[in-house]
Amino acid sequence: AGLGPLVGGALLEVLWYGSVFLVSLPVVVAALVAGHFVVPESSDPDAPKVDARGAVLSTLGIVALVYGIQTGPADGWLEWYVLGGLVCGVLLLLAFVRYERSTEHPLLNIDFFKERAFNSGAIAISMVFFALFAILFFSTQFLQTVQGLTALEAGLVTAALAFAAGAASSAAPRVVARLGARDVVLAGMATVAVGLVFAGLWPADATSAFVILTGVVFGLGAGFVIAPATSAIMDGVPEQQAGVGSSVSSVTRQVGGAIGIAILASIQASQYTDRVKQQLTGAPSGPVEVASDSVAGAHRIASELGGAKGLQLVDVANAAFVEGMHLALFIGAGLVAITTVFLAWYMSPDAETPEAPGSA
Repeated sequence: AGLGPLVGGALLEVLWYGSVFLVSLPVVVAALVAGHFVVPESSDPDAPKVDARGAVLSTLGIVALVYGIQTGPADGWLEWYVLGGLVCGVLLLLAFVRYERSTEHPLLNIDFFKERAFNSGAIAISMVFFALFAILFFSTQFLQTVQGLTALEAGLVTAALAFAAGAASSAAPRVVARLGARDVVLAGMATVAVGLVFAGLWPADATSAFVILTGVVFGLGAGFVIAPATSAIMDGVPEQQAGVGSSVSSVTRQVGGAIGIAILASIQASQYTDRVKQQLTGAPSGPVEVASDSVAGAHRIASELGGAKGLQLVDVANAAFVEGMHLALFIGAGLVAITTVFLAWYMSPDAETPEAPGSA
């Protein structure tokens, strides 16, 4: 995820927009071919049936919940479709849990969540990706639209996060061996929160050095969380069900990231829209609607206006975007900090994983 802006920016410098989607195809093909020859067989000897009903319930529940969270701040929490999305999402996920407890071949063994280490790993990873997707979402727009960097230049600045995360992930096993998984995960979570605070302090004219420093701090924290938290999840399932553990790890990343963007981007967008409309009171409604919809739209209207009015609109939009971003990132930092405090209480002192369900 951290290298995405860099690779995407490099592609956009020489190829068309669609190349950022097609570039994954050869990587996927190579992974499939290599996996066939390299990855050892770890299938469940019981060969359970595919839990199609569980897959449908969980997918629909997550989609409905994210939809409600994403549309609520902009459209109003009392709109019928927002409430409907939230209520349907919760009900579908509750139905998923109930069904998984009763079916003979569950998509996800709910008993795994009785283990504190397993839960702690899932919570930590979901919150890191909650923060990661949000900071990448904001930093890309901030660097390209507010500061006017090219896609490649923005990718080079944000690449510091990916390299720091990779370095921390590589060093994490050695640090965990000395300090224990609990302390490493908690320190990493706290560092992620600090990284969000740093990003929340970016002024509109923030230097690249400040943005890079923010990425390094955030990346180091994320790297020291992801490796031990993933190990906690994988150690919490029987070896023959390693695929389930891997799926839980992957789902927590994607769901955490989706909810992070849904919540924090919605907060930022709501703040941005209100601020722009306040500043442009009395202006023609058409341009105001476009400008208040996104900072990119405001810049487009400004280029059409030109002159002093165009420059004024750019200043208003940039200030509103940065103000909304600050609010969203501070809220995100607070949520990560609260989660860190909770995990400090919830995780066992040595972060050891008891015998997993079904491993006997």
